[in-house]
Amino acid sequence: MQNKQIFWKLSLINLKMMMMTSKMFTQIWQIKSKKRTSIFEVLF
Repeated sequence: MQNKQIFWKLSLINLKMMMMTSKMFTQIWQIKSKKRTSIFEVLF
């Protein structure tokens, strides 16, 4: 039982970390895409 609880907690932490990193990646991607669109707007 104890091992299962530890494993569950670790998996939850991993999930949280993955969510955080994915949010960061999406934010960075949004910023990059915004910059790209602004550059395109200036060009065209």
